[in-house]
Amino acid sequence: MKPIAAHIIIHCRRHKALLHHNIYKAIIHKCIAQFARKEFVWLYGYVILPSAIHLVWQSKTNSKRDYTMLLEKLISKKLKSHLQAVAPGILQKYAVKGNPRKFQFWEVPIQKSPILSVPALRTKIWMMHFLPITLSLANKIQEYEFSSAQFYENEKHTNAFVTDFHTHFDHLGL
Repeated sequence: MKPIAAHIIIHCRRHKALLHHNIYKAIIHKCIAQFARKEFVWLYGYVILPSAIHLVWQSKTNSKRDYTMLLEKLISKKLKSHLQAVAPGILQKYAVKGNPRKFQFWEVPIQKSPILSVPALRTKIWMMHFLPITLSLANKIQEYEFSSAQFYENEKHTNAFVTDFHTHFDHLGL
């Protein structure tokens, strides 16, 4: 069976809470929005946690390009730029030994798992949206700012870069 989407988890290097401060989550949020608007992927859901980024998406093309790597590079570039300007000490914690100009923010390899059905996709997104509650970052899933939960729960569609998987897969007859 061909996957209908993928669940991607990008862990912070050494599982440090690099994204503990909302300014870093906001940078990543902007990168995800910019990336999703470029028409590479249908982004069905996301959540940005203190030590990881969870994404559920589907490529819009049959390209062999690794869109996860493209997003990772975009986020790394923006984080590096911000940290150089305001927190060079934090940036140095992510320096690669032997090359002080190179930084590694993420664990390798990035976790990717296929999602094979719409019910599995629904469950994965619900579980992902529930993570901020589990980590005591919010009391309700709609309250967590750095998640696509507001898109699905409030019907405000404040995250216009998210593709509603319900209508997307209804349209495809799945």
